[in-house]
Amino acid sequence: MLRCHEVHEMTSDYLEKRLSLMQRINYRLHTFFCQDCQRFFAQFRTTICTLRKLRVDEPSAQAVDAQVDALLKQQRDQK
Repeated sequence: MLRCHEVHEMTSDYLEKRLSLMQRINYRLHTFFCQDCQRFFAQFRTTICTLRKLRVDEPSAQAVDAQVDALLKQQRDQK
């Protein structure tokens, strides 16, 4: 079974559906049993959803989407 730090590193890939079937199963199995990782996942998704909803006007909405994409890329690159 995966360890918590591995799950944290895989979260953006999980959300972007870039994991293999076996990786997704292992991810879900770990988060099913680990309350800390359940909270981490919920916070991660909430952050992304909140950033996407911060739309004051159309130009800033595009900027928010660009920031979300940059944060996801930064998360992947830190691996």
